Amino acid sequence: AEKDVAKVVPNRIFSIAVHPSESHLLVAAGDKWGNVGFFEPDHAQDDTCVTVMDVHTRPVSSLIFDKMSPHRLFSGAYDSFVRMLDVQQRKAVAVWDCDEDEYGMLCSTGYDHFRHQVMCGHADGSISLIDARSHPARGRPKHLHLHGGKVRSIQVSPVDPNLIATASHDCTVRVWDARKLTATNYLNEWRHGKGVNFVDWSPITGSCLVSTSTDDTLRVLGGIGGGKVTESVIRHDNQTGRWLTPFRAVFDPKCDSAFVVGSMRNPREIEVFSTAGKGERLKRLSHDNFSTITSLNACHPTINVIAGGNSSGKVFVWR
Repeated sequence: AEKDVAKVVPNRIFSIAVHPSESHLLVAAGDKWGNVGFFEPDHAQDDTCVTVMDVHTRPVSSLIFDKMSPHRLFSGAYDSFVRMLDVQQRKAVAVWDCDEDEYGMLCSTGYDHFRHQVMCGHADGSISLIDARSHPARGRPKHLHLHGGKVRSIQVSPVDPNLIATASHDCTVRVWDARKLTATNYLNEWRHGKGVNFVDWSPITGSCLVSTSTDDTLRVLGGIGGGKVTESVIRHDNQTGRWLTPFRAVFDPKCDSAFVVGSMRNPREIEVFSTAGKGERLKRLSHDNFSTITSLNACHPTINVIAGGNSSGKVFVWR
């Protein structure tokens, strides 16, 4: 529907998230120059369905709604700030100001809903763990060097808070025990042909991961934390080039069996793949009015909604 498309932020979208409310659809998007926009497609007045906040000064690489307190939205950006936004009041407070000279540029942000802990990945291959219960965070963060290149993604298991997955430009995906974090003490490692842009956990069991790499593959990675390590490789054109945000394959939060990713194919579409077998393509989402590439997509956690963001700041809602 026409109301499900809007220009939400002024510039290229670098992050996107869907609020968990079933009664009030809300999509958040972060852009290249630090803006965070909120899109309410069911709002009665078209001119007020979008609200934009000036939150950061550089690309907003991560947006995460707090599952325990959904009015809180955590944002991480290349300006090395982590902020917490109150969605109801439309106010932002600083959680952590990362000193780039000490920690390196902030490249990715994750959130541990169990421990109320923000996890940051840095350009030098290190991570920082920050207590998010106070704003700004108190004390020095735990800081560890885990990779030989940029940490492009850091995610905690939805089932076991002691398991953390990281993806890096050093061509690896690794799983760690949060209680025993050292550079060589990873539980699992999978190697890709080129840098890995993103990794996501299967939401129900946490038994596998899906990774997105510039080696033109999506990989379903199993054997987490023990047992036989498995890997299913799906060939996929991930050459988004200079002007598009790199693809990130993400699970549908409602099941372990399917994940969603953007596509370079014509006519334009969003692709849904199976985690079973060799990764069969389950569905292609396309429409006569959909003529763009949504590099980033996010699924609503409980209802059938997918939101995609493109390089011009537009958000497209599928339902």
